[in-house]
Amino acid sequence: MSNGISNFHKETLPNGLRWAALPMPGVDTAAVVIGAKVGAAHEELEVNYGVAHFLEHLFFKGGKRYPKPKEVALAIDRVGGVSNAFTSYLNTHYWVAVPAQHLSVAFDVLEDMMCNATIPAEELERERKVILEEINRYEDDPESVVWYALQESLFGDQPLGGTIIGTRDSIRAMNREGVLSFREKNYHPRNLAIAVAGNVSPEAVAKEVERWFGGWKREDAAEAQPSIDPLQTGETIKAISRSDLAQAHLMVGISVPVGIKDPRAWPLEIAAFALGGSLSSRFFHLIREERGLAYRVSTSFDAYLHVGAFSTYVGTSPENIGEVLSILQNEHASLAEKGISEEEFLTAREALAGRYALRSETTHASANHLAFATLYDLAEQTPHQARERILSVTYSEVQEALKKVEGRSLHLALVSPLSEPQAREIASTTMHG
Repeated sequence: MSNGISNFHKETLPNGLRWAALPMPGVDTAAVVIGAKVGAAHEELEVNYGVAHFLEHLFFKGGKRYPKPKEVALAIDRVGGVSNAFTSYLNTHYWVAVPAQHLSVAFDVLEDMMCNATIPAEELERERKVILEEINRYEDDPESVVWYALQESLFGDQPLGGTIIGTRDSIRAMNREGVLSFREKNYHPRNLAIAVAGNVSPEAVAKEVERWFGGWKREDAAEAQPSIDPLQTGETIKAISRSDLAQAHLMVGISVPVGIKDPRAWPLEIAAFALGGSLSSRFFHLIREERGLAYRVSTSFDAYLHVGAFSTYVGTSPENIGEVLSILQNEHASLAEKGISEEEFLTAREALAGRYALRSETTHASANHLAFATLYDLAEQTPHQARERILSVTYSEVQEALKKVEGRSLHLALVSPLSEPQAREIASTTMHG
């Protein structure tokens, strides 16, 4: 299979596990990513809220060959490698990057984690404390707090409207039986994809995949399905008071019926970049350069399954909340009718394509992209293909995609030193007149 890089290759094992290899001869390393098609959106809020992320941590606590966390870490350190993992709403990735000659070590460690993790009760209790500290860290970061507040506002009382990490109550209530049940349901060959990028050949990757994962059998297992209701929403304005803050952190956003496989997702990503993706973007210019109202301004489009979120973040002084909101509201109101200019489109398209070109030169970013694309069978399997797809988007496609924002309610999340009633009054007055 060709993607402009002639030796890009992917296959599916008889047990249903998919794998892909992207040789990068100009580097000395290789990154191996195991992607699991399960994340926070696959949870049940009343049953196991936060379990996907909790389990991600526990996979590093030891298996059969490396029974202790330190042994897992030492196996990677001794060959000069690095490892980590992350959980999102739709997927969880585990990765190891090593000098290319140690590819087998990366597979060895990852297979022991995926297939042999013992998850001892004492490790679960210890990691429970770690995750509670992680929650503290998130709550100390107002940008994280406001981002999740907007998710709740946009998507309401469902996993997509909650935090990926869970809450203190849900983490304290998590038990080993529930964690093991979640693993049994979601971690099996049909729900995983392995992606390798680096100075490796497809033949070498095929050999390692077959060696370490070819014998893993789970005939009864099916691919996981997330629990996402694209029509569900929360309250339009969500205000959180934090007296320890000097700055107000606000996000406005809309949900749109455009998911990861929708052809309109790329045009909306270009539009988001034009509005707040760089120093030359419209919102950055209007809010920071013209008026000096903020230091950081950013806009993004995040696509999930069958639904996406078009959102903008601004950090500003409390006295500027009304003015910033007024600017953002007026700009959003004109998007469906006027869209973006052709000059904005051309600049954003080239800049966004360039980001993917930069991403394609690192093994870790390439393997992560490849793993997610393989899990969800996306058309753009590699960063190179994504770049080509971006460059193929036309101005009319962006303008047409922006019509999806017409009639969509603008939601606001605000974390500030103001009291909640004060913040709500400013927001309501500005947004509703």
